[in-house]
Amino acid sequence: MGVGVAVPATIQPQAQRAIPSLLYIGRVHSSKNVEQLFAYTTRYRAEGGLPLRLIFAGRADIAMPSHPDVSYTGFIGEEEKARLLGECALVMMPSAYESLSITCLEAWASSRATLVNGDSDVLRAQSLRSGGGLYYRSYAEFAAALDLLLQEGTVGSDITRMALLIVVLALTQAMFRYFMRRTMIFASWRVVSRIRRDLFA
Repeated sequence: MGVGVAVPATIQPQAQRAIPSLLYIGRVHSSKNVEQLFAYTTRYRAEGGLPLRLIFAGRADIAMPSHPDVSYTGFIGEEEKARLLGECALVMMPSAYESLSITCLEAWASSRATLVNGDSDVLRAQSLRSGGGLYYRSYAEFAAALDLLLQEGTVGSDITRMALLIVVLALTQAMFRYFMRRTMIFASWRVVSRIRRDLFA
């Protein structure tokens, strides 16, 4: 059983945005640890971190503070999500209780690196296996990861390229397994047909 991931037809180069954006996609709810993401991001800016914007894209189930570097879109459709993925510099996953993250898969399919909460064993392992992002377990690690990923021409660019490669390889492997299963089923049916012909001819 597999999970489908839609790859946007066009990806807007992040260089077209004067200020890089961090994109969170999902419910704006305490269970998703969004308050910590807000606090870490605004602290990073207050302490002289690189210029950036934080975008929360999803239905807001709780009231969130306002900040000049933070915006809230509310619920978005697939086209708007594809546009935001194309324009962002990083996709954020702050939840500590995630299983397989579809958002991370969509980010990698859009050639976008991810920064995830390392307290989630699944997200941490997903990031380590894929090479498509980094993880943090404290504010210090969060800030260091942002510095690393947002600097153009450094490892951040390599990770975004790796992100798309991982998705392409995964899809290639899935297609190979599907082909092999179909081939084995077809071959098995031919064997059964031959045995039936030999027995009842």
